[in-house]
Amino acid sequence: MAEMALSELGDSSSWRVNSYTQKDLFGGTAEYKVIDTTIAGDSLIKIAVNGTYNDYSVNVTVYADKQS
Repeated sequence: MAEMALSELGDSSSWRVNSYTQKDLFGGTAEYKVIDTTIAGDSLIKIAVNGTYNDYSVNVTVYADKQS
């Protein structure tokens, strides 16, 4: 899901998902959001994903540079 979000940002740098949205993938589910954030003065995009498959859960956070 994180890769899909990065691809969507490549198509539209202003794309955001401000509250968790669920998507069914490969027999499991992923909840994700894409928001603006600032870390140590750097303006970034945060992609947060919570995935579940066969009762196993994983959380992934990706930070991407904002494209002008």
